[in-house]
Parts: sequence; C-alpha cells; structure tokens
Amino acid sequence: MNLTPRLFLAPVLLAGLVASATAQDFSTTTVFTFAPALGPDVVSDPNTDLKATPNLKLRPNKSGEFYLYAFNPSKVQKTYVVEMKGSPGSGVAAQVKVAIPGEKWARVRLPKPAPPAAPAPVAVAPVTTPPVPSTPLPPGAELASSSGLFQFTLRLLNADLTPVADANGLNYGQVVTVNVLRPENYIAPPTGSVTRSDRLTRVNVNVSPMLANGQPVFTGTADLRLAFPPQSALSGAIIREGFYRRSLVVEPGTNPTATLVGAVENAGEKVRIDVGVDGLDRAFIYEPAPAGDINVGKLNRILTPAIRLFPAVGYKSSVATQPVPAFPVRVEADNAPPDATVQLWIRPRGASDDPAVNERVPLGGAYEERLWLEVSGPTEGLFLTNQARDWVKSLDLAALRGEQEIVAVLSIPGTAGAKILKSEPLRLIVDATPPEEIKFAKLPARQIKGKPLAVRATVVDPETKIVKAVFFLGKPTDDGKLPADAILAEGKMVKGNSGEWEAALPLLPERRGEAFVGVVMTNEVGLSTTATQRIELVDAPPPLGAIDGIVKAGELPAAGTLVNLFDGDNKMKNTATADSRGRFKMEGIIPGTYTLRASKPTSSYPLGAAEPVQVEAEKRAKASLSMVKQVK
Repeated sequence: MNLTPRLFLAPVLLAGLVASATAQDFSTTTVFTFAPALGPDVVSDPNTDLKATPNLKLRPNKSGEFYLYAFNPSKVQKTYVVEMKGSPGSGVAAQVKVAIPGEKWARVRLPKPAPPAAPAPVAVAPVTTPPVPSTPLPPGAELASSSGLFQFTLRLLNADLTPVADANGLNYGQVVTVNVLRPENYIAPPTGSVTRSDRLTRVNVNVSPMLANGQPVFTGTADLRLAFPPQSALSGAIIREGFYRRSLVVEPGTNPTATLVGAVENAGEKVRIDVGVDGLDRAFIYEPAPAGDINVGKLNRILTPAIRLFPAVGYKSSVATQPVPAFPVRVEADNAPPDATVQLWIRPRGASDDPAVNERVPLGGAYEERLWLEVSGPTEGLFLTNQARDWVKSLDLAALRGEQEIVAVLSIPGTAGAKILKSEPLRLIVDATPPEEIKFAKLPARQIKGKPLAVRATVVDPETKIVKAVFFLGKPTDDGKLPADAILAEGKMVKGNSGEWEAALPLLPERRGEAFVGVVMTNEVGLSTTATQRIELVDAPPPLGAIDGIVKAGELPAAGTLVNLFDGDNKMKNTATADSRGRFKMEGIIPGTYTLRASKPTSSYPLGAAEPVQVEAEKRAKASLSMVKQVK
C-alpha cells in the first residue's frame, strides 16, 4: 500500500474553494489530529498510539514541529484530498492526495509551497559602508491573530475536490486553533526567599515545571531570568552579584528545579522582583513580605493586573519629540488574562476619556504575538514558530503639536462588564520649531588674536529646553552648516538657565582681520538655530614698560612738578605730575631710550632737570631727577 502523498495541482479550483474557517459548521466526527512526535504512517487510535491532540500548543518564543493525521470515516480504503487554508492574505494554502485505509488514520505530508519568484535585478549604487543586515523572518507564512488565537482550516475532500459529508450532510473538516501558552500554564508558581543584611537584599527563586499526574507537562528547555525592574524602590540602589539567567531543562519523568539568585544594595522595603520565562520578562512578579508579617523572609507573588507605558527605550515619564510619523512606545501589561485587550489613547495633555478628544489605537492582546506556519517542515510535519513580546508600537505624531499625552488601557472582560485599567500618562511635548531670538552679549569690536574670547548668548524656545550650545569662530556656509575649519567651544549653561549659555572661545594667533563669532543652539528635539556676529581680530600690542620716578628741588620733594618724556627725535611721548612726595609714574611706554625733563617755574629763576632713562619691556625703570635753577 503506497501512502506517499502527491501534490494535487489545481490552482484554479483551489482559488475557487470556500475558504471561510468560521462561517461553516463541520461534522462532529473528528477527522484531523496532530501528533507531537513522529509515529507510524497508519494507526488505529491516535490518542493511544500517538498521544495526539486536535489543537496545537506552543510555548512563547519557541518553535515546534507537529505531524498531521487524517481519518477515513468510511469502511473501505479511499483516496482523499486534504486541504489546508489560512486566513485571507496569510499565504497559507496547500492540498495533497492521500490514500487512507477504511476507518484508519494516516499521516498527511503536505507539499512545500513553491518558492517565490526571484525579484528583478535592481542596479544598486556603490556605498562606502556595508548595509545593515536585516533580521530574517521565521520560515513559512504568518498567520493572522483573532482575539489572541491563531487559526487555520482543514477540510477532507473527495478526489474531485467536492466536500466529504457525514450522514447528516455536514462536511468533514476542522478549524485548528494554535494556542500560545503563558508560563503559568506549564511552570509551577516559583517559590523564594529574601534576606536582608546591613544594606544588602538577597533574593533566591526556585523554578520547577508544572506537573500533571506526577509528570511534567512539558519537556525541553525553558529560559529563566531574574530582574529588579526600574522602580522607585531602586532609587540610589546598586544591582550586585547573582545568577540572573538560568535554563530549566526538563526531561520525561523528571521534576527539576533551577534556582535564580540576585542581590541589590540600598533597595527600598518593597522592592519588586520579576521572574521571566521564555522571553516574557514578567511571567511571575514578587515583592518581599512586609516586616512583622508571618511570612517574613518569603516572597509574596503579585497577582494584580497592571499596565504601564514608556518610550520604546528607557523608562521616562515625559519626553520631547519632533512631530515624527513613527514614534515608538512600549507597553508593559502585568498579570493580564488571555482574553484581555490593550488600546492606546492619544490626546491633549489633561484631557478626559471622552472619545471625541481621544485618538484610540487598538493593539490586541496583552502581548504582541506572531505565529509563522511552514506547511512542510524539516521532517514533513507542520513547523510552527511563535514570537511573543511586550507591545512596541510606532505612533504617527506628524499632525500633533504642543503638549500631548498617551495612555495605555487594559480591558479585562467580565460578567459584569469589562474592567478598565489605565497607565500613568506618557507626557509628550511635540515641537516642530527650532530655537528663536538668539542674542549675543556685547562683544569687543576688536579682539587681540590668540587670546581666548569670553562669549555669552541668550536664546528663546517657548516649547522645549535648550540642551546644547556650541560657540564657533568661522563663517557658516550658505546652507547654515559650520565650515570645516571652524574653531569650536562647548557652551555651558549659566546658573541653571537653559536660555543663557557661555564659553571661552580660543582664537588662533595666525587668524587676523574680520571674523565671525557664532553659536549653534539645539533644543530637546534636536532642532538647531545658528546666529553670528562680526568682530575684528588684531595683533597684540608690543610688550610695554613703565617708569617709577621721583623729582626733587634740592633735597626737598618737588610736589606738583611737571615731568615729560621725550624720545630720540625730541618728541614728547608721556607726561606726569609729581605727587606731594615728589613721586610720579608713567605707564604703557614702548621700550627704548628716552629723556625725562622736569620743570617748575618760580618767582625768580625756573627750576629744571633732565635725565636719560632706558625703558625695557615688561619692566619698571627707576628714575631720579634733581632740579636746579635754570639761568638764561
């Protein structure tokens, strides 16, 4: 007897077959089932021979291969066509002929779908950097999710593709549901302890598989993770040594335990502890029993549903952004039942829940779950791959401006109506404008080159803070960009005022003449404005000297005496008047040889004196003049 299935090529007929999985009633006689492991090609009772199940179950973020068996409801051997169809647009569609003995079950091997046509070659411009590789998708076609369930339809057809019906006229077929399990379906509630010593909190968590009739409900490897998530109880705390990741390896007939260990220093009294399983980071949530409780030293499991909303990266409660078409946010839903749903509400800050002012974005279940089905896997079974994670949703903010908020809403169905839980709002400032009104503090018209220039500027931005100021020396290009040879200085905020910034701008000694001093102000959302001001860079004056002198008339100080300084060409360069002690000073004198001349008229003969003096750079020359009568 040849049970090898053959591909039935009838694309026109296949496209015209009824494809609705939920719109038709099938016979109550089960004609399809799945074996979790390879078995014989023909069996009489799949429940005992194969441990089969009519539906499929997968752990989160896992792959599995299942083997399809079809039943012949007649008493004689017949050849049937087994048809599989997914939801519209999924790309899941296959047919195969299989000969099945009377009232027996035979394994069905669906054919691999034809590979997609190769895309036409496209000329690619050369690039200077290698492209970023894309993450390959799992094999097969993706099934759509309906109310958190993934479904496809199997039908039993005659060789001419007409449906096979039972005595009541109902067609043989089945809507197959693929259930993605939650960790609480196959992991026993973990137990643990917490100890405190000085400032250190130590946590131990023991994880084991769930048992049914003394046997583990699954075999294989479960990935475990212990975490102290961001929370107020960790303010100023430090995560210390521990064993934060483990693998729980379960074999038939065993009941293993894996222990996770963690420690945190300076944690608050009610620090939250998360135990993740198979990529779901908050599968089990705990906190220490409070002081004085009879369970002190043990971990209390938190079972209350909750929902939180953050930017896709980080745990901020407010953020500023440009009006981008894709702003990603992350939703964390705790302890949500499988039938719970999540929505995002986008609205002006402080608005009510009125639908008229809320843009509502439905997401689906508590997690983002995806499932791929390959109709013919590595050993000709159905190969299923599941991905489950917290929702990360990109929101279109292009049409928003100003202060907005996003709220995540968890809806839990109940007999008395849905229970609604809302997250704390994620506050947004949507800013499309760059900084405005940049003004420089007064700059000198001339600045000595090579000497740092103190610069300060004020700026106005009504929506968002200024987060960066870069001062520069150089002329911006026509498109506002800084020239390649610009001299830069990072600005500092003045006294916590984000509207005023200052810096010391270095000036190279080889630059001289007209120059542009500028600043680039950048706000929280990355928008910038540039402003410039002209100055002149000049050479530094030569080093100068000074004179400290005294003038006397005889032995007495000659108070009020006028002293003049003459150069070699007998040109007067400086002048001073002696004080009450006959002392005088002359500043800012170019180095060289000079003559000091003092004179003072009297009632008889004028007094006068002349003395040479040598002035050196950055030194103070000493001079003494003794006036005598000047006879004409």
